Amino acid sequence: TCRSVIPTPPCGQNTITISIILTILIVNSLHPPFHNRERERHSLQQTLRSPRSELVILYGRRGVGKSALLRRVLEDEGVPFLYHRAVRRTLPLQLAALTDDFRAAFPGVFLPQPFGTFSTFLDGVAFEAQARQDRANPTPVCVVIDELPYLADAEPGLLTLLQHWWDDNK
Repeated sequence: TCRSVIPTPPCGQNTITISIILTILIVNSLHPPFHNRERERHSLQQTLRSPRSELVILYGRRGVGKSALLRRVLEDEGVPFLYHRAVRRTLPLQLAALTDDFRAAFPGVFLPQPFGTFSTFLDGVAFEAQARQDRANPTPVCVVIDELPYLADAEPGLLTLLQHWWDDNK
C-alpha cells in the first residue's frame, strides 16, 4: 500500500517486502524535539511494521523536521536503512554517492563498480529484498532518498522509472 502523512489510496499487493521512503526538499537535523508529531510518528511506525511493501512520499515546507522525524523513527524502531541525500550534481557523481550509501547500508552485497543508472540501483534494492526473503529475514529493506527533486533533475524520467519499478516490485 501507499502510506503518507496525507492519506493515499491503496497501491497493490505485496510480493517482496520493501519500504522506500522518499523525502522531498528536506533540511536535516540530529535530534530536534518533535511537537504534535505523534500521528506522523505512528503512521511511519505502522508502515515499518507492515508485512506488505510500502512506499511513503513525505513532502512539505523546508525546515519543519521531516528528515529528522524519519531518521528518529527509523532509529527508534531499530530498522537498518539506506539514507541518501541527493545534491545538485551531475548524474554520474550522484550515482557514485548513491553507490557509496548502498555499500554502507548493505555491506553483504558486492558491487564491483558504481551504479551506472538509477535503474541498476533499484535492481540492487530489489536484489537485497529478495535475498532477505530467501533467507526468511523479516527485516524490511528501507531506503530514504532525501532531496529527491535534485536526483530527478539530473535524470529525466526518474520519477516514471521509479513508479514503474515500484509497480513491478511491490
